[in-house]
Amino acid sequence: MFTINNLPPQVDASFAEATAALTARLEAITAAAAVVDATLEGAAKATLGRMQHDLQSLHGRRWAFLIRSRSDFDPYNPSLHVRAVSA
Repeated sequence: MFTINNLPPQVDASFAEATAALTARLEAITAAAAVVDATLEGAAKATLGRMQHDLQSLHGRRWAFLIRSRSDFDPYNPSLHVRAVSA
């Protein structure tokens, strides 16, 4: 079983690669859209921001899963698992 302290390095590496690829491709789209119309450029920038936020949220859920998978997780007393994780 994986814990917060011994996650496979592929997890963080995959998120870093996905973020870099997403940013690179959408910056290229933004540059191309700027040639056509400023409104399209703004929409592409907004889309990039939303997609980066969603990817960061997904990365954060990985920690929530690990916390919930702990045997001492008590959903009725969230302060217990916060102390366990920060210890």
